[in-house]
Order: sequence, then structure tokens, then C-alpha cells
Amino acid sequence: MLDLKTLSIILAFETLCFAMIIIYMNSRRKYAGVDLIGLGMFFSCVSGVLMAFQGIIPSIFSIVLFGTATVISVSVMNHGFRRFLDLGTSVKIHCFLICVTFAWTYYFSEIKSDYMMRVIFFSVVYFCLFIDNFRILYFKYIAGIKNICRLTGLVFLFLAALYIVRGGAVIFCPEMRANNLMEITSHRCHYYLSLITISLTFFSLFLAFVCIIFMTTLRLETELLENHSKLKELNDDRDRFFSIIAHDLISPVSGIPPLIQLILSKYDTLSTAAVKDYLSTIHSTSNHVYSLLDNLLTWSKACRGQSAFEPVETNIYDIFQEAIKFNEESAKNKTLKLINNISHDFSLYCDANMTRTIIRNLLSNAVKFSLENGTIELSGGIKNGSGFFCVKDGGVGMIPDKTGLLFKSGGSCDRGTKGERGNGIGLLIVKEFVDKHGGKIFVESAENKGAAFYVEFPQKNKVNI
Repeated sequence: MLDLKTLSIILAFETLCFAMIIIYMNSRRKYAGVDLIGLGMFFSCVSGVLMAFQGIIPSIFSIVLFGTATVISVSVMNHGFRRFLDLGTSVKIHCFLICVTFAWTYYFSEIKSDYMMRVIFFSVVYFCLFIDNFRILYFKYIAGIKNICRLTGLVFLFLAALYIVRGGAVIFCPEMRANNLMEITSHRCHYYLSLITISLTFFSLFLAFVCIIFMTTLRLETELLENHSKLKELNDDRDRFFSIIAHDLISPVSGIPPLIQLILSKYDTLSTAAVKDYLSTIHSTSNHVYSLLDNLLTWSKACRGQSAFEPVETNIYDIFQEAIKFNEESAKNKTLKLINNISHDFSLYCDANMTRTIIRNLLSNAVKFSLENGTIELSGGIKNGSGFFCVKDGGVGMIPDKTGLLFKSGGSCDRGTKGERGNGIGLLIVKEFVDKHGGKIFVESAENKGAAFYVEFPQKNKVNI
């Protein structure tokens, strides 16, 4: 006849191996709930060792702590599977169940020894937990490993039925009552029921181990495929983006050498007005190239986290006045009216340099897409505990579907209303700096009805420094 104590020790150490493998694997790639499943198997190992010493060591360890450890094992694994599969779960319920288990087992072991009451209690508890495990794995399985999940669920269902049968057998068959699970009574059915219970419990742990290995592997494979797809998309965006940048750089720069050559070759015959006109064109082109390169450098630093972030109380009115002055010449060429409706003392807790870049780019963008003789309104204030400012133009606007592409690489490269070149870098920088503040940026626009760009910054205590 197979020795139950020896079997329990062997299976306990095998379960310990399962727990160590799961915990080690999850240390390399963290998934919610997997550590809990490994921890549950570790407690199962502890309960197996304590069970093997029933009748040898004091009952407070071999019965009370054994029973508590088994419930901890199943509860923690149940909680782990629920977290891994993003199902609702409550730690309080499991903690309450564990406390009740300890109190019940202690009372009916140390104060009033009653094997039947212990078996009935554990049969009901295990039935509820195993039925829940069955429901999780059989109906909430991951599609790619449907068969192994459902098989594990069915084993938990059979275990639930087995514990109910065991509880009923102890109630209606007094000969099957003993002091503990390991005790060999004259009634052979007690031995065989104990053997089946131990073996099937281990088999369920083994299947749970296989199941979680497959689950984590499948999830990792899914993430790798998603990352590969995102990487391909980023590479495509990068190639398209640099193609746009190269075009924007080559076009203005290519016109400078011929102009300089013309001035040099005809310098003695050119009038002062003509020379001034040519130099004005070169100056304008150089400013465009400088602005483009400056935006590229700023965006590059922001993406690599090299932009210093030093939020302080900053006067937004003054920054808008600086931006108005910066865009004054461009606005004058379109006879645009820039209206600063922001209060002189309006301040936000933000990084001054980043906010200056945000506002300058938004205002430049508004000027670029405004129609001649139009108006650009600047506003700001406090709303729902957050500070915001807005740049609103009455220009060409855009269809709603296009607003989602504004803050993506290569997503906004349209020419302005007077043929001004665009590359979308400015809006990329704006989005990067707004995110750095933990803020939000959104656009309200309709075709031929202008656009309003809103930037919202959180309160001082919510800014991530």
C-alpha cells in the first residue's frame, strides 16, 4: 500500500519546483497575478509538508496551519488567475476567508477535536474556490490555449465534486472519520479517498502550472507581435518624416547659392534696392531654415528626455506677448489682428521655456493657416481646478478626422494660406512638452471655420517633476 506521507513529501517538493519556475520566469517579465500563482503553489508545498507530519508534530502545525496554508494556497492562486485575466477580484474576501479558516480549524482541533466539522468546512470552502477556478479557466480562457485552459478548469470542477463527496462520506459514514487525513483507519475507503484527493490536487496544480506557462508565453508572443507592428509603423513614420524634412531643407537652401552668385556676378550693376531685396530673400530663407533646425533639435532633446523640466509660477500673459512679437512680421504680411485676452496677472505652474515653445508654435501655426485680414484670439484661465490657455484662429480649419493626425510624425504638413511650408515638427514638440507637464491638448475645428487649440495644465501638486 502506497505510503501517503512519502507521497505528500514528494509532491510537495515537486510543487515547490513549479512555484520557483513561475516566480523566476515572472521576474524577467512582470505580469499581474503570475507571482501570486507562484506564491499559491509555494503555500501548497508548505501545506503538503505539514500534512505529511500529521500525527508526528503538534496538531497546531499539522492540522491548523496545514488547513490554513491550503486555503491560502487556493485563494492566492484564484486571486492570481483573476488578476492575470483582468477579472474583478477582492483581496478582502480572501483575507476574511483565511481568517475564518484559521479560527474554525483552531477551534475544532485544539479546543474541541471534531474531524467531521473540519472536513465539512474545508469541503464547502474548496468547493466554492474550485468552482470559481473552473468558471475562470473554462469560460474566460485565452483563445490561443483554449484546450489546456478548459482541461484545467474541468479538473478543478472534478476536485470541487470530490471534496463534496468527501464531506458527504464523512457525514454519512462514521467509519471514515479519523483524526487527520494521513491517519490509516480500518476503513480502506478513507485511505483511497485520501489518496485520490492528494493525487488529484497535485494534478490540478501541475495543470495550473502548465496553464500559466502557456498563458505567459502566449501573452509575451502577442506583445512581441504588437511591438514589431509598432516598430514597423515607427520606422515608416520616421522614413516619411525625414523625407519631409529633407525636402523642406533642400528647397530653401538650394535657392541661396544662385542668389549669392547673382549678387556677386552683377554686384557693380545692381541697384541698392535690388541688393536689399535679394538679401531680404536670403534672410527670410535663412530664418526658415534656422527655425526648422531649431525645432528639430528641440524635438530631438525632448524625445530623448534631455530637455530640463523646471516648473515654476509663470506669467502666461508675458509669454503670449513675446510670441506675438515673434510672429509680428508674419501676421503683418497677412494683415492679421492678434488679440491677447489673457489677464495681465494670469499665471500657471509650468516650465517657462517649454511653455514659451508651446505658445510660440501654436501661434505660428495659427498665423500660417489664417486668411488675410483675419483675427487670432488668445485666451486663458482656470477651469475645474486646472489652468488652460487657447489659441483660436478664423482660418481654413480642418475636418474632424484630421485632428487626430496633428500630433503624429508626418501627420500635419500642409502649406499655409500663402504657401508657407509646413513639416509638423512644431506640433510634435508641443505634444511632447504638454505630456511632460502631465497636461492635455485638444483641438476644436471645422472646415473653413478656423481652429482652436486648447492646452490644459494640471494643478501644482499634480505636475510630474
